[in-house]
Amino acid sequence: MSGGTRARDPFAVDEDRWLEALAIDWGCLYLISVNDGKWYAVRRDGSGDALIAATPGELDDAMHAAWHRSIR
Repeated sequence: MSGGTRARDPFAVDEDRWLEALAIDWGCLYLISVNDGKWYAVRRDGSGDALIAATPGELDDAMHAAWHRSIR
């Protein structure tokens, strides 16, 4: 690599951007975090189970599904 720059891994998960996006979409309903490569969400009102996923996309899907189950 020239110029001392390092190539960015195009497949790496940008955790900060994902956390920001999930907080914008779900932050009023869920506390969202990532730790050791696992993504977590718990309802702010304490209802429901904690959601745990391997990827932020899976967590987003799980929050969608949990929310839709709760409004029926």
